Amino acid sequence: ETVSISIRASLQQTQVVPLLLAHQYLRASIEAQVTIAAAILAGVYVLIIFE
Repeated sequence: ETVSISIRASLQQTQVVPLLLAHQYLRASIEAQVTIAAAILAGVYVLIIFE
């Protein structure tokens, strides 16, 4: 069961927070997918709160 997530900052984007998020699920279980989705959602909330 492999789950790959990469987050990188891009200085060429004109967005407020120039982050690029790529994820790839390779035979990840439902529990792993829900956990990763919750972590991403929590990260987005943190970015919104501290903006």
